[in-house]
Amino acid sequence: MLQQIRANYNQLSTLNKRLILALLLFFDSLFLGLSHGNGALNILDSILLDKLPTDLIWLLQFLESLFAGFLVVKIFFDDIPKGSIKTFAMFISPLLMVGIVFLTIEALLQGLDTRATITLDLISISTGTLTWASTYLAIAIGLTLTYKVQRYGNFAQSEFFMIGMYLGMIMVWSDYFFPLYDAPKDGVLTW
Repeated sequence: MLQQIRANYNQLSTLNKRLILALLLFFDSLFLGLSHGNGALNILDSILLDKLPTDLIWLLQFLESLFAGFLVVKIFFDDIPKGSIKTFAMFISPLLMVGIVFLTIEALLQGLDTRATITLDLISISTGTLTWASTYLAIAIGLTLTYKVQRYGNFAQSEFFMIGMYLGMIMVWSDYFFPLYDAPKDGVLTW
């Protein structure tokens, strides 16, 4: 019986093997682990007589979910044939990872029987990010023009890093994201 399953698995393509692995990891981490507390790490903790810290269990399940998301992105880059579908999949892969992070947080909070609402002022964040990124892009272009004559270096390729860096900086500087509802502090995440 096991040999037949193994033979069938070995006949699958790399794409199908990776999809099966990603689905198993998502199912174990999100549904069984974080939502219901019955994942593989919870079973391992039961075998070890509850010796693992509960924070370690949910952190590892969180990482397991992120690993499954990166596996899906790897499928986008390696296994999808070249064409418009691959280009679109590669284009939305950062949004997919952000969505997986939010889905994983939702599964964690659902497993704790609690809710969290996040409201961001996207206009303010976007305006501040673009302002700082364009300012430093202008500086990078000026440095590139200055030092390219001297054959010293090229700073213009860092514009993509600057956009992400200043998005993070604007979010850190924004003390309040204009919440619609203020709730008291919950405490720590424990099961």
